[in-house]
Amino acid sequence: IFNWKGNSIQYSDKYHRKIELKYAEKLFKLSHIQFIIINKEELSSEEKSIIDKYSNIYYIGNNIDINKAFYDTINIMRHVKGVITTDTSIIHLAANLDVLSYLCLTYNSEWRWGHEYKSIWYPNINLIRQEKICVWDNVIDKLITILK
Repeated sequence: IFNWKGNSIQYSDKYHRKIELKYAEKLFKLSHIQFIIINKEELSSEEKSIIDKYSNIYYIGNNIDINKAFYDTINIMRHVKGVITTDTSIIHLAANLDVLSYLCLTYNSEWRWGHEYKSIWYPNINLIRQEKICVWDNVIDKLITILK
């Protein structure tokens, strides 16, 4: 599962918990991985054009959790090898379901994630932080190295 943003109506999600999808394009070039996009929010035209470029991306966000919040998301998580996400509710679901996860954090992430590479709350989460404010290159490059 790949999740790059939360609810853009929420200030913290819009500015502190989001990767512009264009930064993840290097990741999508890993053709041996199938990415499932579960973002519920409508995609921008730029996001749609990025997703449409890759045959290994499956956008299902508009078809899940219609009647029950997180119902389908939880069932999907039980059948994937891992989750890559920003700091949204998705990481907490994945952690509680014991799904191997990679949490992409901003340079000044929330205090609860600490300053290490592992979470004290969730041992199955790997923390990957920006090295510079607003720069996601090192995060994506590290994910690529891990996933190869």
